[in-house]
Amino acid sequence: MNLNFNINSRKKVKYNIFNKNMINIVEPNRQVITKSTVSVDKSIVNVDNLFKFCNDSKECTNVLYIIGENFSNTFIHLAINNNNKFIYKYSNEWLYLINNYYPSEYYVKLVELYSKTLLSKPNIIVNENVVSFITSFSLGTVHGYTGLFNNIIYYLDNIEKFKNHKIIIYRESQKGMLDIIYYLVDNKVLDKDKFIFLEKNVSYYFSSVYFIENKYHIYTNELSKLISTKFIDKYIKPHLCDTIYLNSISEHYNLPKNLDKILIMKGSDSIKITDDGTFSNESITNFKNKMNLTLIEPGIIHEIALIHIIQSCSIFIVSWGTSFFKNYIYISDKCKQIFVLILENSNFYDQYTGSYKNNLIYTYKNAKITYIVTNLELSNITT
Repeated sequence: MNLNFNINSRKKVKYNIFNKNMINIVEPNRQVITKSTVSVDKSIVNVDNLFKFCNDSKECTNVLYIIGENFSNTFIHLAINNNNKFIYKYSNEWLYLINNYYPSEYYVKLVELYSKTLLSKPNIIVNENVVSFITSFSLGTVHGYTGLFNNIIYYLDNIEKFKNHKIIIYRESQKGMLDIIYYLVDNKVLDKDKFIFLEKNVSYYFSSVYFIENKYHIYTNELSKLISTKFIDKYIKPHLCDTIYLNSISEHYNLPKNLDKILIMKGSDSIKITDDGTFSNESITNFKNKMNLTLIEPGIIHEIALIHIIQSCSIFIVSWGTSFFKNYIYISDKCKQIFVLILENSNFYDQYTGSYKNNLIYTYKNAKITYIVTNLELSNITT
């Protein structure tokens, strides 16, 4: 299949995307507990009866909360009512949003973490009311970003409701998600003094936690429009008029000033959670040079700079997976074509021909989206 590329401004800005030390998190007053006296019969909750022990509340009181070990592109985590020991289901997307995966190994690990948590007192007591910005996919992938944007938009739409709440976030959230948070803090949209960063394998007690229901495992038309109007149009677009600022992004990341045709590919050296659909660096470099494209590596670029870059392009070539599903919503009306490259004989190819086949999108804003199955060398694609 051929690719046709013939398609018919330094002011001072509020936010310095190159400042790596944006927030000094103010830790809450807290009490540290080192010994345990609590015991529980592990057989009370098991995989078979797990959902019978789930509480439907979103506004949760007397909460034990813990983030456990990573599990592929997600992690094991949950919140428990410290009185009746029920699990607050809205603390974990696997218990409501994607519970169609039940019963998988994830739920075995979840029950193990539940039992382990109840066998000890919390390590840290935080006598605060908090709202959670933690999702089951805070480590990354498109699912983490849909959850984060869902939480941010709901929080800002209900800012008065949460005026007396702190905000909890996972310290090991993917860098791009933290970039978004820091950007909103620096622009006075979010209050830096409200944030509490949580650590892995630490059990916390909170007076209350509000868990925002995530309605989006992937981007939908509804969520994409909300992000465009309530985030990009409001906080990103104003800087696109500043060519000196945009040139500073190019200079900082050693990119050309013309960002009309950009390429984002999952390569051997890319920062990634899984290896599915990975192309070799050599193949990507050869393809970039042949097509005269600007290669962007999202893992080393500030998320706000990445949005500005993608907003600047008219042609976007991207590999299937998070590279595509996370980033396509960042395009502007300027973009006319998106080419999605799927590696043959891969798990991603199985997704493309299987579960995703009847749910593919073929247009977004003014862009036509074309899907191309290719080989490791990308040799079947020409100009």
